[in-house]
Amino acid sequence: MELSSEMSREARETHMSNLDLARKALQGFSSGDTALMNDLLTDDFQFLGVTPHPLTKQDYLGFMQAINTAFPDFKFNETSASESGDTVTIKHHITGTQTGPLNAPGLPSIPATGKKFTLPEETS
Repeated sequence: MELSSEMSREARETHMSNLDLARKALQGFSSGDTALMNDLLTDDFQFLGVTPHPLTKQDYLGFMQAINTAFPDFKFNETSASESGDTVTIKHHITGTQTGPLNAPGLPSIPATGKKFTLPEETS
C-alpha cells in the first residue's frame, strides 16, 4: 500500500513510525474510514489483489465501503509486525460476518449469508 508523502511528513512531525502508519491504514480500512484512507493513499494508488483487475484509489475506497457494508465487523487481526527502514510487514488474519450484500467491483453480487469467516494468516 503506497501512502501519500504528505501523510508520511505528518507522521514524521508527530513521531509516528512507518509501522504505526501502516497499522492506522489497516484500522482505517477495517472501520470504513473513507476520509482517513483518502488522506493516506496517493492519488496514483493502485490495489492489486483479490479483484479481477487493479483498482484505482477511488475504486479502492468503493471496495472498502463494499466490504464494510457486507461485513460490518470486518477486522485485520495482527499476529506479528516488523519494521526495517521504509519497509513494514504486518502478518494478520481477517475475520468478519457477512450481514449485508457484497457488491465488490468486477464481481457478481453475493447476498448476505449471516456466516462468519476467518481467513488464514497473510502478510500486508
